[in-house]
Amino acid sequence: MNEKDSLKAFVKALYETPITIIFFILDVVGVIAVWVWVIDDWQEAIVFPIFIIVIFGGQYLVFRRIWQQLARYEAAKPHIEFSQIRQAPIFGPWVMSDDKDTTFEVLQVWFRNNPSIPSEQTIAKAISALIVITKSDSTPLFQYHGQWAESNAPNNVGYKNYQDNVEIRPGYLEAKLFIALKYLPEDECYAFTREGFISTNDGRYPAYKIVPGDYSVKIHLKGIGVDETFPFILHNYGSNQPLKLERQIS
Repeated sequence: MNEKDSLKAFVKALYETPITIIFFILDVVGVIAVWVWVIDDWQEAIVFPIFIIVIFGGQYLVFRRIWQQLARYEAAKPHIEFSQIRQAPIFGPWVMSDDKDTTFEVLQVWFRNNPSIPSEQTIAKAISALIVITKSDSTPLFQYHGQWAESNAPNNVGYKNYQDNVEIRPGYLEAKLFIALKYLPEDECYAFTREGFISTNDGRYPAYKIVPGDYSVKIHLKGIGVDETFPFILHNYGSNQPLKLERQIS
């Protein structure tokens, strides 16, 4: 939990928790009772509790104001959510011919922007992805910059091109992030990277090879108004087996 979240949780507890309010009232009553018992002058006994109430009441109003401002701040931000995991075969440039030869299967994670109050301020802009792959023994494998699909249809895994960053508007349209690709007859798969397709024609870039096994995958999304991490588990079962990606619930 970061500093802002800690302050938010504290203010929320102070402002909304009934037991906190009850203890606050009991504290004030206790101070009044003790002061009346100690002080013989009834005028002094009245002034002091009033002073205490003003101090504590002022603090309460300040914290209430802070919480309201935090709530408005959160409502004016993008809210990126994980939506679904998709996987499908991608066909070669002869896709319209009679023999549709599959080139590879591609694995994607889809995200949506679901702010509490959609507005121009809640558009997630310039969102890039850093994907970190770690072996099951916690040994780092590699990290790479994720590519976003330039989609050819809202509900398709297929794509026209890919790009380094994306704008995610509130609504039903989802942003599609490439994770990996696999040629099913082979044991290994490969991270879907721009470097991979620049260096090779088929994406089989040796630096981003993933052999059979289980891996931790952390997707860090960062951009204007967005800084979120989404953990997953990737399973590569070997040849003639599709990849499997599962959301890791912490």
